Amino acid sequence: MRPPCLNKLGCQKVFFFLLVMVCFLAFPAWASPKKKNQKFKKPVTDPDLPKKYVSSHFEIYTRESKKYAKQVATVLEIFRKTFVKGFGSSRCFGRPLKILKPQVFIFPQKSDFVAFCQKHKPAMVNREAFFDWWWGPGMERVKTQWHFRLISFVHSSFKETQKFLIHELTHIFLNYYLDRIPLWLDEGIATYMQTALIQRGRLKQGIPAYGFLKELRQAYREKRNIPLKELFKMGPDDDSKFTPLHYAQSWALVHFLLSNKRSVRAFWAFLKKVEKTKKYEDAFWKIFFRRYSEIALHQLEKALKAYVFRLK
Repeated sequence: MRPPCLNKLGCQKVFFFLLVMVCFLAFPAWASPKKKNQKFKKPVTDPDLPKKYVSSHFEIYTRESKKYAKQVATVLEIFRKTFVKGFGSSRCFGRPLKILKPQVFIFPQKSDFVAFCQKHKPAMVNREAFFDWWWGPGMERVKTQWHFRLISFVHSSFKETQKFLIHELTHIFLNYYLDRIPLWLDEGIATYMQTALIQRGRLKQGIPAYGFLKELRQAYREKRNIPLKELFKMGPDDDSKFTPLHYAQSWALVHFLLSNKRSVRAFWAFLKKVEKTKKYEDAFWKIFFRRYSEIALHQLEKALKAYVFRLK
């Protein structure tokens, strides 16, 4: 009687096992294929700035005084608390914001910021601030283990620095909750948040961005405003095409949608839905107008224009 390993079925199993082993040894690339976005897995070069202050949720790196670093951390902590209270509540995403402490790097001068960007982030040279992130091996889908950092410089006033830090931090928080965010929503919320003022330890939101208002009103008068249909179709890969007028229109739309309690509830419901479905445009029309139609689009365009000229 032949041993089991030499019968017909046993021989097939042995042959198959040997074939697989040969393939893995001969072609190791098959065993470990390269994944997309591999660059984010590699540690990035950090600015040569000392760590000055560590708060509950942020690490501040700067050559400015410890008092300045603490002031920055205080502002960011207040903003984080406000963001979580709204967006992280059961009305919206319904889950806490659990990310590693973002590192905040603030250069003493713009020239230092530009020099760093030219060497490591050429696309960000003309920015006032930017954020990026990376993850360790196997952590691509585990956002709680992503490493975020925010890089800016000391502006002419602390209020200006605060504005750009809050803008970029909004992007970080939104990217934690959502994937592939359309630009109008991502930049609209960020610009809406950046105008906030801190009074007595609280964040006052919804303050009009008068620069955007002036530009948008002029665009409406000259009939060169961005059609909403075009604005809605711009995804995260269209960042280079996003002009100041796009920013202004995105800010106005978000400000309009957050202008009263009823629309705020709808806005929360919209974000809650897209977190699950990832279908932004479908969710928008379903939540705000039940379904898309040219009439609904025209109504929204008309209402937004009236709001822009009415806002003070």
